[in-house]
Amino acid sequence: MVINADDGTRRTISEIAEASGFRAVTARPEEAGATAQALQLFLREHEARVVVYDVVAPLQQSWMTLKDLRYAEMISGSWRQYVITTADKAALERAVGATAAIEAAGGRLDRGALAQALQRAILV
Repeated sequence: MVINADDGTRRTISEIAEASGFRAVTARPEEAGATAQALQLFLREHEARVVVYDVVAPLQQSWMTLKDLRYAEMISGSWRQYVITTADKAALERAVGATAAIEAAGGRLDRGALAQALQRAILV
């Protein structure tokens, strides 16, 4: 599952995922839900095993939604894994501290790093 607001970035990530052997389903954030509970229901409906989630502005709020989602998933015993992307990794890390996020905006997407992150996520 690829959740990203930018059509081009979402399409590129989807292509990388499919080239790595995944069946990619995509959604804009507003389609997936704005709260951790809504996102969790959306991901369950689509039986997503690996989620590429884009942390967007406002960064703190988006990051907290992701943290809340991951906590809710842990409590429910979910096996879902996350690969985090963001348009501006430096800004995200200034806001929340060090992350393993992959910068994914326009031409700034390291295809190899994303493919490796997807492969690591599926192995967990």
